[in-house]
Amino acid sequence: MAFSPRTTAPTKDNKWYFSNTNIFYASGYGMPNCTAYVFGRFSEILGSKAQLANCDAGGWFNRDAIKPAPPYIYNRGSQPQLGAVIVWSKPNAGGHVAVVEEIKSDGTIITSNSAYKGTNFYLREIKPPYAISGYKFEGFIYNPAVSEPIYTPGSNPTPDKYTLTRLLKKGCTGSDVKLLQSLIGTKADGIFGVNTLAAVKSFQKSKGLSVDGIVGKNTANALGWNYK
Repeated sequence: MAFSPRTTAPTKDNKWYFSNTNIFYASGYGMPNCTAYVFGRFSEILGSKAQLANCDAGGWFNRDAIKPAPPYIYNRGSQPQLGAVIVWSKPNAGGHVAVVEEIKSDGTIITSNSAYKGTNFYLREIKPPYAISGYKFEGFIYNPAVSEPIYTPGSNPTPDKYTLTRLLKKGCTGSDVKLLQSLIGTKADGIFGVNTLAAVKSFQKSKGLSVDGIVGKNTANALGWNYK
C-alpha cells in the first residue's frame, strides 16, 4: 500500500484508537498513552487489529502478542521504514514507542507519538542513531502493509522536507508548532506563546528575514520546510 503519514491527532470516532479494538483502550489505558496510540496507529496502517505486545513499551521489541520469542509475527531491524514502530527501553521505568511517519535522506525520522498522562498527540524529529535522552534504542518493528523500502543510507523514501500547510503565529497550537519549537530550540509544548514568538523572531533575524514572528513561506523555507 502507498503510505499516508499521520500529522494530526486521531478523532474520537476512530475505532483503531477509541474502541475495544484497541487492547489498551479496552483495558483502561487509552490515550494519552504511547502504547495505546501506537497500537492504534499500527492497526490503522495494517487495516486490521495489530498483534503487538500488550506489555509496557520497553518490552515491545522482544515480544509480540502471540509469539514472545523469535520467530516474530512482525519483522524487526535497526533501520527505519515508514509505518514502523520505534522502540526505546528505560531500566526500571518502561520505555517509549512511536511510529515513523517520514524519513529524510540522512536517515532523520519524524515520528508520531502520545505520552502517558501527557500530550495526546505530537510529532518528533529524531536523528540517527535514534537515541533519546535516558532511553536505550531497541529497534524498529516493521508493518507488513507498507510497501516502501527499509531505509538505507543515501536513499530518500519520503520527501526530504516537511510541508507546512498554514501560517504559524502566536496563539496557534498543534503538532506543527511542536515540530517548529524543536527546530528553533524552545520548549516543545505545541503552544505558540511568547517564548516561541521570541525564538521565531531571533531565527528570522539570524536568517536576514522580515522579523514579524510569523512562520509563513519564507521562514518555513529557511527552516528547510515546504510551504503549501
